[in-house]
Amino acid sequence: MILQAGGLAGFLGKDSSSYLMKALKLLTHRAFKGFKILIEDMKEVDINSLNELKSNIALGYCIRDRFENFLFHGSFYKFEEGFLSKFSELINQNDYEGASKILSKLDGAYAFVLYNDNSLIYGRDPLGLKPLYIGRASNIIGVASEIKALQASGLTQIELVKPGYLFKESFDSQKSFIIKEIKFHSINESFENAIENTLKLICKSLECRVNNKAILGFSGGLDSSLLALLISKLCDVELITISTKGSRDEIDALNAARELGIELHHIFITKDILMGILKYLQNLIECNKIMDLSIGAIIYLTAKRAKELGYDTLILGQFADELFGGYMKYLKLFKEHGKEVVDAVMRYDILNAHEKSFPRDEKASSPFVELILPYAQIDLVEYVASLPIDMKLNPINDVRKQLLRKVAIAAGLPEDLAFKQKKAMQYSSGIQKLINKLIDY
Repeated sequence: MILQAGGLAGFLGKDSSSYLMKALKLLTHRAFKGFKILIEDMKEVDINSLNELKSNIALGYCIRDRFENFLFHGSFYKFEEGFLSKFSELINQNDYEGASKILSKLDGAYAFVLYNDNSLIYGRDPLGLKPLYIGRASNIIGVASEIKALQASGLTQIELVKPGYLFKESFDSQKSFIIKEIKFHSINESFENAIENTLKLICKSLECRVNNKAILGFSGGLDSSLLALLISKLCDVELITISTKGSRDEIDALNAARELGIELHHIFITKDILMGILKYLQNLIECNKIMDLSIGAIIYLTAKRAKELGYDTLILGQFADELFGGYMKYLKLFKEHGKEVVDAVMRYDILNAHEKSFPRDEKASSPFVELILPYAQIDLVEYVASLPIDMKLNPINDVRKQLLRKVAIAAGLPEDLAFKQKKAMQYSSGIQKLINKLIDY
């Protein structure tokens, strides 16, 4: 796995260096080892000299503990040697279709910004796992990992960059080049084959994403228990649970960890702890909705603990609900409106996770670690989303995630863990209940 920069910002236009300086001040939580800053002619400069320069192009990259290249924010899991050099070479040759083709062959979670031919070159991975925003004004174009980094420069026309594309943008034009679009088909095969193929794809995703040791956010539910079991077959793994005293997750996580024989770090959250981070968290994830703050708090505190334990990456079971039909709303839609409607809604949720859930989760973890989401792997996503809906949902027996439960059994997960019914983590952890008390309506 190649771990890249922890965030980025880039500006094109008059006095871009001063705009970048303002942006980077709001991205320091992503820059564990400082910044790499490039101005015109891709000359590297020190951050302290930015205010003295009058450059019309300025790019800034947040340095993490280890890195190979600064053009990208995120990680690459499966790749060919030398792909970064080849990508840069094609960009310099103005071969944007060729550069996009290179990215289409990679398994990764990334965003990027660079400069060529008097234009900003930027984009996101096909699933949109890394946030990237574009802001425009009459004299400046800005791209950054967070909204506030653009707002600090006075940009107000800000939008989320569409995933799966490479964009070339100047003041005169914008061109787009497809990296990869998520495609759904209709796969008709036996349930047994679907179980076997899904398990293979999850295992393949994990094999590309874990190294000598791993740490996993753990609730004791199906999604995280299956990952814990599979990761334990690849390397040493530790678990972290965040919950309130007496919550469902306190009981479930402890019992599941014991049954799996894996070390568990359990952190109990109080009202005072949440009060201490809530204002900062709102600014960090750039959202103040109760549900997002609840989920963000769990991820933030889990990531913080992972960093304290010496990890620079954190694995989460996020996206299993959208992919396998974990939300109660899916079962309700199936019963009331039938297969076509619930299938369309699930596919919509998959395609639009890049707008809210992925950016929220990435921002919540950004001061501490890089997130790894094994269920959000494009081959797995395209395959599972193309399977018949009644493999995933059973409205007669009120079973959600039916396919994933069968996959878990096939992988060797104990039946009591595979068939455990569980609420979403913000509820089962007790965190949302506490935050509700803290928020003044």
